[in-house]
Amino acid sequence: MRLLFNHADAWGLTLIIGSVCLLLHDAFSLPHLVLILTLAGTAWFAFALNDYFDAPFDAHDPLKSARNYFAGHPASPVILLSSVIILVAILLILGTFGGRGLIVFGVAFTAAWAYSAPPLRLKRRPGYDLITHALFVQTAPYAITLILIGVAWQTFDVLLLALLALSSLGAQLEQQIRDYELDRRLERNFTTVIGQKGAARLLRLVTVGFTLIGVGGAVGGYLPFKLLPFALIGAPLIAHRFLRRADAPRSERLAFGAVIAALLYTGSLWGAALIR
Repeated sequence: MRLLFNHADAWGLTLIIGSVCLLLHDAFSLPHLVLILTLAGTAWFAFALNDYFDAPFDAHDPLKSARNYFAGHPASPVILLSSVIILVAILLILGTFGGRGLIVFGVAFTAAWAYSAPPLRLKRRPGYDLITHALFVQTAPYAITLILIGVAWQTFDVLLLALLALSSLGAQLEQQIRDYELDRRLERNFTTVIGQKGAARLLRLVTVGFTLIGVGGAVGGYLPFKLLPFALIGAPLIAHRFLRRADAPRSERLAFGAVIAALLYTGSLWGAALIR
C-alpha cells in the first residue's frame, strides 16, 4: 500500500495536467478519463523505477530512506509480477490509440529507464538531468494527451508546454537543492557542480521566466480564464521560492497541499463534465 501511494503528488500532478488539456479542448469523456489514468499509472511506474535504482543511495539518509520503499524492502516476486502486469496494461490501453500510442509507450519507457537506470542514469549527468526532467515529467503528460486525442494545437497549448517545461525544470532544481549534501557525497548532478547558491539563482531566474510567460499570456488573452484557479493555487509556491533562503528546501506541506487543492478542483471539473 505504501508503494502504491508513493509519490502521489507526482502522479496526481499528471492527472491534473492531462485533465487541463482535456478541459481546454472540451474533450472530457469516459475514454479520455481512462487515458489520463493510464498516464498517471505510467508516471507512478517511472517514479517507482527511479526509487528502485536510487535505493542504495537513499539508504544513506534517514529521511530519504523513509520515503523510498525499496531502501528498506527488496523487490519481491510479487512486486516484479505486479510491475509486469501494470506495464502490459499500460501497453494495451495506449495500443488502442494505434501507432501513436505504441510510440508513446516506447518513448516513455525508454526515457524512464535512461533517466534512472545504469549505465546511462541521466539524472546523475549534469545538464542531462535538467533537460530530461524538463522534457518529460510535467511536459509529456500534456503533449501526449494532445497527440493521442488528435486535436489541433492552439497558441495556448504552446504557451502551456513552455510553462510546464519551466515548472518541471524548477521542480528538479528544488529537489537537487534539497538533497545537495547527500548528492555531493555519492553522485554528481547539475547542482553538485554549480553549488546550492548557483542553483538557487537559476531557480529564481526560471521562476521569473515562468511568471512572465504566464502573466503575459493571460494579459494578452492567449491563456484561457479557466486556468485562473490553478494559477491561484500555485501562487504561494511561486512566492515561497523568493522568500526562503538559497539553501532552504521547498515546503513539502505547501507543495502537497497545492496538489490536493488542484486535484479537488480537477475532480469537480470531471464531475461536472461526466454528468452533462
